Amino acid sequence: MIDQIEFSELKVLVVDDQRFVRDIVGQLLGAMTINRVFQANSVDAAVEVMRKQALDMVICDINMKPVNGLHLLKAVRMGLTDLSRDTNFLFLSGHSDRAVVERAMALDVDGFIVKPVKPIELEKRVRAALARQQVVRPKDQYSGVSVNYRETVNGLVFDDYNPPMGGIRW
Repeated sequence: MIDQIEFSELKVLVVDDQRFVRDIVGQLLGAMTINRVFQANSVDAAVEVMRKQALDMVICDINMKPVNGLHLLKAVRMGLTDLSRDTNFLFLSGHSDRAVVERAMALDVDGFIVKPVKPIELEKRVRAALARQQVVRPKDQYSGVSVNYRETVNGLVFDDYNPPMGGIRW
């Protein structure tokens, strides 16, 4: 039952290249009694935390450079990190580009939290993700999802480049 979730037992990683956002999300999680919150300022730093810490959830910004949050989700779902492939994963974003959302959905993201983060929305999304029965598909179904994008005057352009990150080799 969703109301019986023991937030104080959760371990959550917040990944965002903006310290202010990480701190705010961490404070909001603390207000929900989620006190075991880890932070990373990049995908590489997140992979390093994942090597050292078992986590129940990742809350990650999509639009980071040089490696974006879609790469991290893809690595988790493909089993290339030390996390379980079915780890709950929420995206933080001010991004509403349809192609980005479609790729996140193809990688079985558990939900989206719109920036600026509102406390009630954060709690709602965390509860929904924890209540959701995540079923991961075979790894090869994730490998074909293009997640590398760049902004152009005509919109976003995707390609199949997967950069090395945190020692992960695609």
